[in-house]
Amino acid sequence: MGIVFRAEQPILERSVAIKFLRPDQHDAWASRRFHEEALTAGRLHHPNTISIIDVGRTEAGTPYLVMEYVHGCTLRELIRRDGVPSRRRAVEIVQQILAALDDTHGAGVIHADVKSDNVMVSEQRDGTDIVKLLDFGLARVDGREDYDNAVSGTPAYIAPEVIRGARPTVASDLYSVGVIL
Repeated sequence: MGIVFRAEQPILERSVAIKFLRPDQHDAWASRRFHEEALTAGRLHHPNTISIIDVGRTEAGTPYLVMEYVHGCTLRELIRRDGVPSRRRAVEIVQQILAALDDTHGAGVIHADVKSDNVMVSEQRDGTDIVKLLDFGLARVDGREDYDNAVSGTPAYIAPEVIRGARPTVASDLYSVGVIL
């Protein structure tokens, strides 16, 4: 649904990521989901979850989200570049994904699209990894109405019960983490 660009925030001399709703996605459903993504991610505050800085619309009316910029790559890109990580590194990465999900689930949010493309890995100066869970575009929030009952997500990571039509749950997010591992 979105296109992400790296941009500079000159007043703070830092990079940010700006996600715009794709031009071909300007229907009511996509705009509503994009807005829900901003509200959902904006209510989360965890070191392993992407931070939302701002939200708005361009002068032309295109919705956007400004997020922290993560210096790194997706978990999928990391594995393609470096091969399968050591058992220790894989466990450390998964522990951080689970920490993010624990906070997310505690806030009443089901991510519903946990996959290696939605996990950013950034190597710190000391050689350790910092992991960020991102892309809450398909997330389900307790107390908010879902917009449809269609199965959505990435098929290889979706729990069998969700494929059969059940609503995503904490268990289905954890299933997706198991697929990642």
